[in-house]
Amino acid sequence: MAGKTGTTEEARDLWFIGYIPQVATGIWLGNDDNKPTWGVSSTAAYNWQLFMREVVEDMPVKDFPKKPSFYDRKPTIEPKPVEPKWIRYGNIGPDGRELERRNYYRDYYDRNY
Repeated sequence: MAGKTGTTEEARDLWFIGYIPQVATGIWLGNDDNKPTWGVSSTAAYNWQLFMREVVEDMPVKDFPKKPSFYDRKPTIEPKPVEPKWIRYGNIGPDGRELERRNYYRDYYDRNY
């Protein structure tokens, strides 16, 4: 069995995606109105485990396939250094303009939010 838990900001979404060699499934817990759940992603993992017990009840056990070796593979992509098209220097605000005043951030957010 393998899987990954996840949680979004303020625990609005709790999820677990898990798989065995025969099947992959996921579970999501959250509120339809986007309100925080105040839960933890392990709750989603626990519920996934309860669901999977029923799914695999009559399923034969299988092992995962053996991982391929990465040591005998040849690279397919030639690495190259990143060369930016342009570079901007100075104090840049969240909208991309240069900061001219000391309290720009406060003024920007007061004005726009």
